[in-house]
Amino acid sequence: LGSLHLCSSQQQPWLPSVPRLQKLILDDCNSLSELDESLGCPMELKLLSMRMCENLIRLPDSMHQLLSLEILILGHCSELSAISKLHSSLITLDAKDCTNLEKDLDFSNLTNLKTLNLQG
Repeated sequence: LGSLHLCSSQQQPWLPSVPRLQKLILDDCNSLSELDESLGCPMELKLLSMRMCENLIRLPDSMHQLLSLEILILGHCSELSAISKLHSSLITLDAKDCTNLEKDLDFSNLTNLKTLNLQG
């Protein structure tokens, strides 16, 4: 399975452990308050989008284990207050309009980061 789209789900999405997953799209999942650690660490995950998950509070501590993650989209997650440590493979981080996000985030380890959007 290369891509999993669970957009606009009104229930907490069940996330099976899929080690070859490359794209995970969870946009507009308002019941999602955190990403379940049971997802495991899909070693090939390149894109994770959780745009407009208005009740998302936190990301799992295991985010730094996503060694292939290049694009993380968190736009309009108004309850998200922190972004856990991320792997240096990240190229794009979009956290636009995450109005509750800490202002003193440290991205010094993101040596490949080319696009950072913290607007709003």
